[in-house]
Amino acid sequence: MKITRPIILLMCIAAVVALVGQGGTAEAAEAKKLSVLLIDGQHRHDWKGTTPGLKEMLIKSGRFTVEVLTSPPTKSPKEAWAKFKPDFTKCDVVFVNYAGDPWPDEVKKAFEKYMSAGGGLVIYHFANNAFPKWDEWNKMNALGWRNNKFGDNVAMDDAGKIVRTPKGEGPGAGHGPQWAFEVTNRAPEHPVMKGMPAKWTHAKDELYHGQRGPAKNITFLATAYADKKRGGTGMHEPMIFTVSYGKGRVFVNLLGHAAEQNKHIGFKTLTVRGTEWAATGKVTLPVPKEMGGSAAAPAAGTVTLPKGKACEGFRGDTAAWQNVGEVFVAAGNPKALASKPGSDILVNGPKGRTRNLATKMEHADVEAHIEFMVPKGSNSGVYFMGRYEIQVLDSWGVEKLKHGDCGGIYQRWAKGKGFEGHPPRINASKKPGEWQTFDVIFRAPRFDKSGKKIAKARFVKVVHNGKVVHENVEVTGPTRAAMFNDEKPTGPMMFQGDHGPVAYRNMRIKHVKLGEDK
Repeated sequence: MKITRPIILLMCIAAVVALVGQGGTAEAAEAKKLSVLLIDGQHRHDWKGTTPGLKEMLIKSGRFTVEVLTSPPTKSPKEAWAKFKPDFTKCDVVFVNYAGDPWPDEVKKAFEKYMSAGGGLVIYHFANNAFPKWDEWNKMNALGWRNNKFGDNVAMDDAGKIVRTPKGEGPGAGHGPQWAFEVTNRAPEHPVMKGMPAKWTHAKDELYHGQRGPAKNITFLATAYADKKRGGTGMHEPMIFTVSYGKGRVFVNLLGHAAEQNKHIGFKTLTVRGTEWAATGKVTLPVPKEMGGSAAAPAAGTVTLPKGKACEGFRGDTAAWQNVGEVFVAAGNPKALASKPGSDILVNGPKGRTRNLATKMEHADVEAHIEFMVPKGSNSGVYFMGRYEIQVLDSWGVEKLKHGDCGGIYQRWAKGKGFEGHPPRINASKKPGEWQTFDVIFRAPRFDKSGKKIAKARFVKVVHNGKVVHENVEVTGPTRAAMFNDEKPTGPMMFQGDHGPVAYRNMRIKHVKLGEDK
């Protein structure tokens, strides 16, 4: 049959549509598929159960072809290992689901050469337990499942500071019982993490802690809090990180104990994006809408601000507020912010002081996500319903917390005196000049048909940078410097702009209806 040019065109379009339909993108369709060499065969975990799912998710992304190479069984003779000859030069990235007998010396040397020259490596979950006596692997692995005598440990404290525990001190590798823990995005501008939410709840899984190794050339992408009550260390442990080795790129994913955990959207998203990054240094695969990140469409009933290129969505005169593309601490002045043109970030003008900004939208019960930045010593606040303030402040390093510190519920004011006010449980503040997050569930006051208040406003939960700082705190009335002195069923959200330089972005306000026991 003669195939005409229109038919060929339709066949090409159909191929791209099919690819996008299975989870890829047109951009990925146009790109050369990347070759993955997935090595398994020996493991204390169920590699026979995880490899098929890993292969399937990589292929379904539309970005990869996958070859599985299974090693000889444990304690096999040299004759069996002589047949284990992976050709690393023919793949774009090596995906290791293996933790068993050492590879032959010639295989190890070939792999070192491949990585040094710019190869890609993905270390999946317990594969970080592999090859404790292979020095170059330990450099690629950086942090492995080892005892505390093996090397240093690195993790984060509550303030987001990297803490290095020397060899011989503190716990070695371990984990408590499986539980559904929260994962925090620590590198939102990294290609793998860009567009991912600030935090999300992972599947019921093992939360590794106390990993040990050379601990060099590491970039933390995501962490999880290893709660002491659940057998953890009380530190924010690295779950996702990268390692530089020569010209090569290493992506380490400690999530995913078994096939069930690997079905989680967060695991799948990070696995395919991390594999692409390890292969190329770039990421074209999208963050799915189900992840709820900045690249995802907002949920129904959600107002996202800022929108447009100006200060759309806000009422009245917005004065010196600007919609810009980038904000950072000003060179030579740690107490000021500077910006670059663009959109999607609101900053309160070049002087860092202007009028307060209030939304056109009014709300009652809401779930709100707000990202903000302040320079050294600066001050702002977010007023729910224009009346009840969560404080924004440079509280980095503060030990004795008050209601006026970052994340605090500000005090009320009457007859020249302050009263009430609730300090945050802990100081979750980051350094000035770093982006921070609030995630708030707020319940509006209730009124009967006559307008009489019958239930107080309540901050059901306030989470600052992934740490819970308030739960079920009632507010008896408007806090100090509110837009209104009365209380109503609804009100705007207000962002304070007259106390010092501040920037806001990714403000998502979801209207909800909370029950009496929420």
